[in-house]
Amino acid sequence: MKRILLVFSFTLTNGTAVSPEDFPSSTNATVTFNIGDDNLATRSVVIPVVDDNIIEPIQTFQVTIISNDNVVSPGTATVFIQDNDGK
Repeated sequence: MKRILLVFSFTLTNGTAVSPEDFPSSTNATVTFNIGDDNLATRSVVIPVVDDNIIEPIQTFQVTIISNDNVVSPGTATVFIQDNDGK
């Protein structure tokens, strides 16, 4: 099966979570799609968050996909960080 390699970038924008204290200031990802995948096919990417020892409410930041080749549709998603320090 043939594959298409897509490399694209994100912008990460502060919400209630703030970079670099809660998440990295930038990241990029390599995503592979198979030729013939439905144009609604999805893939996951991992954006690390900082695990500190501070009890905090749920925090958010935004991820915006940047594509200069018109292959990937730009879009923005809100990421929610659930605190794990107040167990």
